[in-house]
Amino acid sequence: MPRVITYPDIDYDVDRPKVLIRNANWDAEMCQRVVNELSEKEYDIYPYHTDINDFQWEEGIRAKARVTLDAEGKDTIEWLKEFDAGFEV
Repeated sequence: MPRVITYPDIDYDVDRPKVLIRNANWDAEMCQRVVNELSEKEYDIYPYHTDINDFQWEEGIRAKARVTLDAEGKDTIEWLKEFDAGFEV
């Protein structure tokens, strides 16, 4: 199942796909909902938002990410379910 990895953590497993999601100011409850609502596909989700203000972390994840998305103005759970359904790991 997907894992949500929050700043400042990074998982260095290069075989596990990574997804960077900008404008995702999620609390612990939202992170848990994301994990519970998505499929059993194994990949890492990195939420990022402007309050983090760490360009090196964001760029490091972006460089490793297979996909970069923007969550601004979206219904997080429904939008991620649609993404998850079409994402090939």
